[in-house]
Amino acid sequence: MDYPWRDLYTWRPFKIDALGIITLLGSEEIDAWVGRLVPSRWLEYMPLLAINVVATNQFLRKQPSFFLYNVTKGIHTTDMAAWFTRWIQCQQLEPTRTVICWEEQTQTSNQRMYYHLISAGISFCSTGFLVVLTVLSHDFYGLATACALIVSILARAYLLNANRSAIDRAIIQQSLSPSSSQNQASRNKILIITPDSNILTMYVPGNLIIPVFIRNPIPSSPKLYDMFCWVAWAAFCVQVITLGMAVLATQMYVVLLITMPSMLICRGFGCDDTVRPCEVKSERYGRVKGYTCQIGSRLKATVFEWPECMEFANTDLGWGLRGPSTDTELMLGRSTKRMDLFAWLNLTDEEEESMSRWDLLPHQRGDDSTWQDNFKAKRSLVRETQMDIWDVQKVVVGAIRDGRNAVRDCENGAAFPSGEPKVYC
Repeated sequence: MDYPWRDLYTWRPFKIDALGIITLLGSEEIDAWVGRLVPSRWLEYMPLLAINVVATNQFLRKQPSFFLYNVTKGIHTTDMAAWFTRWIQCQQLEPTRTVICWEEQTQTSNQRMYYHLISAGISFCSTGFLVVLTVLSHDFYGLATACALIVSILARAYLLNANRSAIDRAIIQQSLSPSSSQNQASRNKILIITPDSNILTMYVPGNLIIPVFIRNPIPSSPKLYDMFCWVAWAAFCVQVITLGMAVLATQMYVVLLITMPSMLICRGFGCDDTVRPCEVKSERYGRVKGYTCQIGSRLKATVFEWPECMEFANTDLGWGLRGPSTDTELMLGRSTKRMDLFAWLNLTDEEEESMSRWDLLPHQRGDDSTWQDNFKAKRSLVRETQMDIWDVQKVVVGAIRDGRNAVRDCENGAAFPSGEPKVYC
């Protein structure tokens, strides 16, 4: 007696191989670099690996082992927005010296639209060639793969822009609230400790902390958002199945088309936060390295280091400030001690009490008060300088903005007029 479904044993109308499985590769890297919501000037609309990361909203899952300490308000939390923790992971951080100043942008730049048009044009040419290749070679499985790639690009673009727009909308809502002017004027002093034990300083308008940096962005149309997630899933499944049945030329081109942009995007190619930091040199602050990054159209970050002039030097007379260093002193390196960072923060008595309760400051044991004495001496020096970190931020932003349109002589180091910063990029 024959098996009733014996014909299925020899039923082979087409052949499937495992080549489509490569689209699952790189999910962890794509999750971090795409989930930080920073667009690439050239690769924003290129096909990428691991589309399932976007389809499943994996890039919106909150990450553990990040600690946020609002020193100004005395609040501690481990709950941070998913895009924010991924953004921190991808930054060029120093162990203790990194400072990030966040501010609201009231005016949007037309340059962003220009970059979107460039990346869309690059994507149109590369995917358009794939469509022409499959049609002229009579490769309809390859054509299905090409269509799936295009659909996945459109779905990913919508999902990412929906999250960026949600951040913009949250900022606008906060700016329209009655207490926004007072909260925005009070910029909170925040410490972030990352999973690899780096500690960075942030200054954030008080009205943006919860809606932007703590809560995940909420799309304006959740149902439409979910629909595009399903569309991304469908495109991913079609791509996995049809890629293995396409002709060899199509397979080679598709593999190249999705792997090269994926590798480049995971290196931050064309992104604001992966540019070479500009080195700003001024008479007051010495050398300060920094760069700017924009999230959406309303949120801007200025990333730089604590000014070189705030480095401490132990002399025969006690602790003193090194001031703007010479090239010889620069070779000695800069401080990575948390004590120096806490001194730079210029903590009030209430803030110092909160830091002690969070076990960020060491507790005195017995008669040994060496750490406390050194810390108080350094903090006194910082208070005497009366340095405003937002003044440093303005110097960095102004020098970067003006320096991009100026002739920058990085070879001979010709000096600018007294008081004006020089930019090395």
